[in-house]
Amino acid sequence: MRLFVNIIFCVMCWLNPTCRIILTIGLLFVFNSGFPQNTIVDSLLNVVENNQANAETYNQLAYEHWYIDIKKSKEYALKALELAHAEENEAQVGFAFNRLGTAYMYLQQPDSAKIYYDKSADVFEKLAMYTELAGATACCARIFESKLEYDSAIYKYKQALEIFEESQKSEYYAQTLMVVGGLHSKRGDFKSAQVYFDMALDKISYLKPYDVISLYNKIGINFQNLGDFSNAIKFFEQAFTTCDLSDNNIALAGTYVNVANLYIAWGKHTEAIKFLEKGIEISKSSGFETHTQGILIMLGEIYFTLGEIDKAKSYYSNLLDNKNIAVDDLNLGKAYLGLAKIYKSELEYNKAKVFAQNALPLFENTQRPLFIANNYNLLAEISMFLSEFDRAKSYLNTATDIANRNSLMELQMHNALLWARYTNYVNRGVGSHEYYENYIQLKDSLFAKQNQELFAKFRVELGNLEKDFQLKEAQNQNLLKDVEIKNKRSQIVYAIASSLLLFIGIIVFAIMYISKQRANRVLFIKNKELLQKNEMPQHRSESIAIPELLQNEILQKLNHEINENKIHLDSNLSLYSLSKIIGTNSTYLSKIIQSNYNSNFSSYLNSVRIIEAQKMILNPEFSNYTIDAISQECGYNSKSTFNKAFKQITGLTPNEYKRQENLSE
Repeated sequence: MRLFVNIIFCVMCWLNPTCRIILTIGLLFVFNSGFPQNTIVDSLLNVVENNQANAETYNQLAYEHWYIDIKKSKEYALKALELAHAEENEAQVGFAFNRLGTAYMYLQQPDSAKIYYDKSADVFEKLAMYTELAGATACCARIFESKLEYDSAIYKYKQALEIFEESQKSEYYAQTLMVVGGLHSKRGDFKSAQVYFDMALDKISYLKPYDVISLYNKIGINFQNLGDFSNAIKFFEQAFTTCDLSDNNIALAGTYVNVANLYIAWGKHTEAIKFLEKGIEISKSSGFETHTQGILIMLGEIYFTLGEIDKAKSYYSNLLDNKNIAVDDLNLGKAYLGLAKIYKSELEYNKAKVFAQNALPLFENTQRPLFIANNYNLLAEISMFLSEFDRAKSYLNTATDIANRNSLMELQMHNALLWARYTNYVNRGVGSHEYYENYIQLKDSLFAKQNQELFAKFRVELGNLEKDFQLKEAQNQNLLKDVEIKNKRSQIVYAIASSLLLFIGIIVFAIMYISKQRANRVLFIKNKELLQKNEMPQHRSESIAIPELLQNEILQKLNHEINENKIHLDSNLSLYSLSKIIGTNSTYLSKIIQSNYNSNFSSYLNSVRIIEAQKMILNPEFSNYTIDAISQECGYNSKSTFNKAFKQITGLTPNEYKRQENLSE
């Protein structure tokens, strides 16, 4: 695994320019916390002191010092290369080249880094070390990406993808899909980006939690760029959820920054500030200084946009004045540039010039064409205000060259306008119309492009009127994390109390259930005894108007039809139809039933049918019959009517009665 950490670093892509530092530091944090580096370094240095070190030892030392001292890492890699050549160990030569490439990349010297990555790729290809070859190829792609040469970067990454897929390195394959998707997004090809992100989603089970969060954030940003804010919110919510599950603070802070960018896209800067302040709180508490600095810069930019100059100035100044922390070149340059813009807006051009000049070498060190070109453009404008026209022309030439080489349309437009103004100052307007025409053409092109993007976003927003509510809901759910931590003890108490109540409830239920079962058992035994005695309800000894001889004859025929012919099982049986079968009238039959069984015809019919149902339930021949089937056999068309009659006569439901019979077996 150690041999491939550089591969992972290089295939990681950045969420947006603001979050590049976030992911870099986060990755270093993850691996740094995952390996006991000090112990390893000590053991390796012991080997060196005992004069037993070889090329592999120094390559390992070079790797371990990525997180400790990058310059020392470079020294160890050079020593590893020297020994590997002496040992004729080609694999270690390849690793040494790769370590040097990474060292130069950390030292922000991408051209030197690419030379060594290319050399390592040649060695790995020769030795058929395909995973290492893919990693070196991905690192070369990362160099192109840092120089904004996206076509070359995508080409290299796709080469790495093919190798990872063939060698079945699913984790690296998924990570590289994320990178290629991110590059398409940076080029403005958001639909192609989503294709690669969807492919990465299919491989999400191979990704570590940090990569999963990164993927969700990238997809959220891509949907934001497509104007699909509903899906953007959904994936940011998934990123928040994964952050909570993995307890990854750096990723959580990065997600807050991305949601802030979403609010900035909506022009809701106040809401964006809230998310940035939450992100900065997490970054500070976790000790991620570089990440904290990036958010401070964003806050300064937002306050400058809102016209709150003093607040913007305080953020930039605090970053520069804090001597207790080391500020990286990119953030330092942004702070200087921010102050330069502020002082220019306050017409303090000399101060603005000093800060802009301080920013320039920092941006050049980080090789960021966009920032460098903007810096030269600002210096040219300030120089014109100071009537330093020769210097302004030099700055403007450089800014124009960089903007043209990197197809920075917005900057090209600003340069054209600045050239027109310069011509007005120097040549009194002669030739300025050409620059104005160029400016208008660029502005129209940019306006048309922005119009298309805004129109696409507007169409989505029309069908997404609840987006504010949804985002606030996501915000509230995730901000509850702090409250949940503070209320942890209360939750434990509530959990214990709930458990006790549940336990008591179970005991009460069990007692009631046992009592009910006992009562059911008594009823079952009583009903069974009645069946065994074949008893019917007792006759009433009262005089009736029907002659006794006729009464006995009708009663005998009734019992015959019930006991022998089972006439009561006919679902269509009525008092009238039964009286016709017996050969009497319904009035006589009704009175005889009332006299002898103390019930009306309907109650009598239910009683004989339920007796039949009891017999069937107790009869093994009907053991496969369902309760519904038995009810139909006994003349009931409705299961609910059957259940009601059975309960009324026996005191038990059919299922309870059947259960008691099973227990008696």
